[in-house]
Amino acid sequence: MRNIRPWGGVILFALLSLSLYAQRERRAVSLSLRQGINHFYGDVEKNLSYKTFKDDNMWSLGYGLDLHVRLKPYLFLRGSLEKGKLTGIKPNRNILFDADLWESSFGLSIDILNVFKNKHRRLNPYVGVGVGLLQYNSVLKKYPDNKEIAHKGFGHGKGINGMTSETEIPVFGGINIFLGQHIDIKIESNLHIVNSDELDVKKGGFRYDMYGFYSLGVTYHFTKKSGSRLPVRPESSSLATKTEEEKTATEEDKTLALEKTPQETAAQEKTDEATQAETKNIDKIMAEKERRVQPGKASFENVRFYVQVAASQKPIDRGIIAKSIGYPEKSVSVLKGNGWYKYVVGNYKQYWEAKNQRNILISKKNIQGAFVVATRNDGYISVKDLLADNSAQNVSYPLKKHTESGIVYSVQILAARNSAMAASGIKAIFNLDEDVYLEESDGLKRYTVGSFDNIVDAIELMRKVVDNGISDAFVVAYKDGKRVPLESISH
Repeated sequence: MRNIRPWGGVILFALLSLSLYAQRERRAVSLSLRQGINHFYGDVEKNLSYKTFKDDNMWSLGYGLDLHVRLKPYLFLRGSLEKGKLTGIKPNRNILFDADLWESSFGLSIDILNVFKNKHRRLNPYVGVGVGLLQYNSVLKKYPDNKEIAHKGFGHGKGINGMTSETEIPVFGGINIFLGQHIDIKIESNLHIVNSDELDVKKGGFRYDMYGFYSLGVTYHFTKKSGSRLPVRPESSSLATKTEEEKTATEEDKTLALEKTPQETAAQEKTDEATQAETKNIDKIMAEKERRVQPGKASFENVRFYVQVAASQKPIDRGIIAKSIGYPEKSVSVLKGNGWYKYVVGNYKQYWEAKNQRNILISKKNIQGAFVVATRNDGYISVKDLLADNSAQNVSYPLKKHTESGIVYSVQILAARNSAMAASGIKAIFNLDEDVYLEESDGLKRYTVGSFDNIVDAIELMRKVVDNGISDAFVVAYKDGKRVPLESISH
């Protein structure tokens, strides 16, 4: 049996590399080192249908080095270099051959499970195909006296140092086993289809010679650097609160601060969740919508809800964010969009679950800038925009203004600052048939429904709205298009 001690190097490298574990986001680039065995499939082989390890001439060692560049969560560009030996024997013809190989190729690989749903997994099967160049020196010999019959390469080919070169197609598949942020174990089977029948220096039989490389390896994933070392900012420029552990942190830790507070970030990104009044209105709208959603079902198709606790235009170590809010590091995720790194916690199908998480952060952790955000098809979207887009899917109805002459009654259902709600969305959410009216004054947008010439009809509509979940709806009055106090009108 051949010496297989080189396997120990791969295993030892994998074990030692675990000490490099760091909970940082993986970059798009990774490097793999593989070691395994080569099996030949062609004219000079003992068994066509199966291979064994009983005969030294049935297998040889090989080594591989792969560079991976992630193009999409499920798609990778791969460049490979392989070196090894290849051998085969045909006792009934009294021939054997030996070859030295160099192989280089480029290909694409697909992470099978991430095609359907991108998520973190311990086991990630993959398949791929490429195109490459095989260079080799081969010798055909008599068996068992090893007298040379013919050879290929050895200074007579067109490859490096006169090796014979042939194009080839590698088809491969395997599984990556996650061990840490840096390290995966790779198990791979790779079939090389050579555009030649002369790899074994013998023509006939198979039109194309092939060989398999079956390997075990280690993949090292490069990660992004720890949080940027930024100048220390005043107390008001850090996160909203600090834990006792933070107050006793080392001076090095104190130099790692966010560029912006959640409040500054919210203002710079021009998000509309900045005011409590608007948040309450959104909470009401979502509560009514989700009242009809079955438990465990998603409120919106392909939408997930999170709570944003911080953001920066430069990447920051998630451990710093987690430490600031008193959460485990693994509970903090990063959403990217418009040049911002948005640090969030939670991952929910329904808005109310994220709202509860937000309330806990505000009341118990004193993170006053926390607010609910969402992703749709893995892309960032604000909750307000999500509601606006969802409303646009309904029949379009215009917002009206009260311009009727005389006295009319209507029912106010909500008021908001800097929030534009579509009439179609309001009608759909509150299950209304009546027209929707908008009145703007004192910096508020007041939404009312219905227009009645008697208060009894308005009260009946108010009760319907209250039954639909808007407990603070109330009747208002207008005279010649202007709102007037209800008590000023004699009934």
